[in-house]
Amino acid sequence: MLGALGRGADRVVLSEENWIGEAFEGAACPPYPDATRRLSRIVQALPGRDVTLYLAVRHPAEFASSVYAEALRHHPGKVDALRMRQYWLAAETPWSDLIARLQTACPSAAIVVWRYETYRARRQEITERLVGLNLPPLPEIDDPGLTVRPPPDDIAAAAPHRDRAAFHVLEGRFSLFSQAEYDRLTAHYAAECRLIAADPPRPIAGAL
Repeated sequence: MLGALGRGADRVVLSEENWIGEAFEGAACPPYPDATRRLSRIVQALPGRDVTLYLAVRHPAEFASSVYAEALRHHPGKVDALRMRQYWLAAETPWSDLIARLQTACPSAAIVVWRYETYRARRQEITERLVGLNLPPLPEIDDPGLTVRPPPDDIAAAAPHRDRAAFHVLEGRFSLFSQAEYDRLTAHYAAECRLIAADPPRPIAGAL
């Protein structure tokens, strides 16, 4: 990164999702609890440079259920499904709080936000904003098999017995939330996206 800047590059794009921390580390507490320490170190390594942090937010029920399934694949037993449910059901503005923490830790950096759910439809706009170029039309995206959530029965079979009381199936897909809880989180998420979009420096137009 520093070498590219030293050679005169006017923009360097760093894309590594785990630099913000592994999602399951914050599964039952504010998402990405180590993000401020990690990202502030990168920003501080670039004094005098314009730095922009790009962040996708996601429907809380989908995020939590996906994180649980991923943690079960790589770190079985590390994430407590009941504690995760309790946090996300109680959290009013988890993504706004993360953005506020990043703004405090990285005051010199701009922050650009979009919704995970809009990425396929807005990927041209998002990618062009990220790289600072007008690009030819991007190809369609296939669903990568490695990141598809496993079937509910497979998750239940692999999960610790203590977690199974938290399991639900919505439209054939594993979820940590009942339909009523999912609907409640949908309303919270929509309200939070409106809150984020009302702050002009943050969102990509239309992506929230």
